[in-house]
Amino acid sequence: MIKKVDRACEFTLKVKKQAYDLVSGCCELCGETLAFDNAEFHHKVPLYLGGDCSLENCMVLCYMCHRGSEENYKRLHPNSPPRLAFVPGRNKVRKIAIALKRSRVK
Repeated sequence: MIKKVDRACEFTLKVKKQAYDLVSGCCELCGETLAFDNAEFHHKVPLYLGGDCSLENCMVLCYMCHRGSEENYKRLHPNSPPRLAFVPGRNKVRKIAIALKRSRVK
């Protein structure tokens, strides 16, 4: 069940440092060595699915793995719906749906 996401929920500095130290400063997907300032912190269980901001739910990633391709997204969330299913903002979803419908009509 999808729940309303509290955007104020971010990992604390303490949790970020613990997660970073736990993986020895390496990206958990590709293994790239990261400076703490360049590391990105990802929720293993997304907030909208009930995830929290605990150490157990924190994953250390490099920029490319965190913001990268659809393939990386599928590796991070193997059981989640496709990205299009939860793009934020009703207008954006509506515009995408209209564009898809128009492309199929031709």
